[in-house]
Parts: sequence; structure tokens; C-alpha cells
Amino acid sequence: MQDARIGAGLAIIFIGLLLVYRRVKHALYPLIPIILVLGFSPGTLKLLNMSYNPLTKP
Repeated sequence: MQDARIGAGLAIIFIGLLLVYRRVKHALYPLIPIILVLGFSPGTLKLLNMSYNPLTKP
């Protein structure tokens, strides 16, 4: 469920950027750091064997 919302959010941001820049390449550049952070944070927590839950305390 959360993955679908993240994908939908990225799609909405991409469409907005595409309307502003009118080029796919220029609309994708700002999304690259967002995608890296969204993948890096959960990946790091998994490697450290930490829970990915906002209610749990480290």
C-alpha cells in the first residue's frame, strides 16, 4: 500500500515537472535524488537489522 502511494506521488511530481520543463530528461533530473533517498533509507535500515516503523524507538 505504501509503495503504491510513493509511486503515485512520484508520478504526480513527474507530471508537474514535465508540464513545467516540457522535456522528459529535464523532468527526470530532480527525481533522481528523491528516488535515491527513498531507496537508500529503508535499505540501510534493513542492512543494520533495524525496524522500519515510525512507532518504534531505536
